[in-house]
Formats: sequence, structure tokens, C-alpha cells
Amino acid sequence: MRVVDLSTVADYEAQNKDILTGVAGENAHISIANGAVVILRGVTISPTDSTLAWPAILCKGDATIILEGMSLVKCCHYRYPGILVQEGKTLVIEGPGSLSVCSKGNGAGIGGGYQVPCGNIHIKSGFIVAQGGMGGAGIGGGYYAACGSIRIEGGTITALAGNMAAAIGSGLNGTCGDITLVKGVIYLTARLGDCGDYSVESIGRGAGGKCGAIINELPEDTISM
Repeated sequence: MRVVDLSTVADYEAQNKDILTGVAGENAHISIANGAVVILRGVTISPTDSTLAWPAILCKGDATIILEGMSLVKCCHYRYPGILVQEGKTLVIEGPGSLSVCSKGNGAGIGGGYQVPCGNIHIKSGFIVAQGGMGGAGIGGGYYAACGSIRIEGGTITALAGNMAAAIGSGLNGTCGDITLVKGVIYLTARLGDCGDYSVESIGRGAGGKCGAIINELPEDTISM
């Protein structure tokens, strides 16, 4: 395994078995190679230049992120999510650590962006707080974009919707595949923002959006909406 201190790189594509640490520069461009399993060990990735047209983390294909320690991931460009999952690909997140991730624009916390579709999201474990931007889901689709399937089977998860988006599911005027919540989740919170549209669902579809099947196996005492 290779340990990479993000404070020492400006443009870095993480490879399989990389361990990412440190605080990335304010204009850093961080991505994960197709098929890579990468550890986030207490990183901060929070670019501040809103003209930089990329997400805080770009998954270039299928990827697995393992959480160790406390990591913070923020995107400030209006089109992109905190972590972008490429359309047709799958991101797996697991591990004992924590992740706070958000979009300050029209993207999801984890998923897609404004007219930027995303693939599948599979959360196995971890302490995760995901906040969508305006019209973006906490976990799922961005504004005016499609999202693949979402599966959450473990961890303590908080998903916070952007305005008129689902907390977990599709963004405003977007679509989402099936959503599966499996026994094993310790606790799940799915909160709406200022929806202004009573068709918006905490888990499911945003305003003007569509969603596939919702399979919820969680006991009532492990979920808050």
C-alpha cells in the first residue's frame, strides 16, 4: 500500500490500495482510478474556487472507498457533487470511519450533479453525513439528471436533501433507480430541505422526478424521516 499526503499533490488519480491522508490544496483535483480500492484516512478535500469545474472526488469507474478516521469532502462548483459516481459504474463505501460530504451547488452529496448523471451507490458501513446542494439529493441524483440504484446495508447514515430533492433518491426533475435499505443499518436519517412541493419524498423522488422500486427492510426504530 502507498500512503499519499494530499497536501503534496495538485492533481492526483488514486490507484488501487492507495491510502489518502492530509488536507488537499484549495485547487486540488482528486480522482479515483477505475477498479481501485482506496482508503480515506482522515482527509480534507474542499476546493474553494467555484470556477473549477469538477467534483471534490471523481470516481473514474467502479470504485471502493474505505473510511478510516474522519474525512471531509466538499464541492463548491455549481454543477458537481461532493463525490461523483460515473454513469453505469458503482461506488462502494465502507469502513469504520466517518465521512461528511456535500455539494454547494446543484449536485448531490454523493452521486450526480446538475445535468450530470450518476451510476450506482452501495453503502456497506461507516458514519456518513451527505448533504445535497440546491435541487440535489443527499445520496443520489443531482438537479435534472438520472441516477442508478442505491443500496444501503449498514452504517449510521444521515442524508440531507437540497431544496426540492429527495434526501435519498432523485434530485429535482431527475430520475433514480431502485432504492434498497437492508437490515443491518444501525440508524438512518433522511431529511428534506425546503421542498415547497408535497410530492417530494424523503426516500424516493424529488419534485418533478421519478424513482424505481423502494425496498425498505429497516425496523421503524432505526429510521427517521
